[in-house]
Amino acid sequence: MNRREALRNALWAVLVLTLLTTVGGGLLARRERAPSLPRLGFVPTFEFTERSGARVGARDLAGRPYVVDFIFTRCQLACPTLTSRLATIGRGLEEGRDFRRVSISVDPEHDTLAALAAFAEKHGAPAAWWFLRGELEVVHELSRVGFRLGIEPDTGDPTNPIGHSSRFVLVDGTGQIRGYYDALELSEVAQLDTDLRRLIRAGGR
Repeated sequence: MNRREALRNALWAVLVLTLLTTVGGGLLARRERAPSLPRLGFVPTFEFTERSGARVGARDLAGRPYVVDFIFTRCQLACPTLTSRLATIGRGLEEGRDFRRVSISVDPEHDTLAALAAFAEKHGAPAAWWFLRGELEVVHELSRVGFRLGIEPDTGDPTNPIGHSSRFVLVDGTGQIRGYYDALELSEVAQLDTDLRRLIRAGGR
């Protein structure tokens, strides 16, 4: 092989390598983006009182994704599980900057700020995890209409007096719902964590 042929073969090798790198990078990028999360409607504006006493709401959540659930501190069935599993979401991320967890009481008549603070402390929830209370009718309307989650104000069961959804809701930085996840299914909790991180990488959208 003469020098000219060697040079030509070397150039072809560089060209092929560049092409493979470009194609591989494009496939990796498409894999990262797909499948895209659905857009399931906007959450209406809301403002409640946080366990700290601060007034916070949708405007304070803008720009970053957040995960919502509905709970009450007297709950003896699903709520402890919801709270412990929501605690596993977003490990290694900076809560309050990258994302936020938001738990809203469906039982504000019993869930005083002190009761919410005690519940949060019992479950080791950091200060950046919001526990909110508001007027009963407003909260229940937000659950039913805003987040499209069922709620039964009076079940007649003293061990579980209020029926509410056991699903987590993922909301992006623009206020759009991007997914629902059954908190009682570990596989769905893991998927929520994956989808949350995907939104964060995409700038919260």
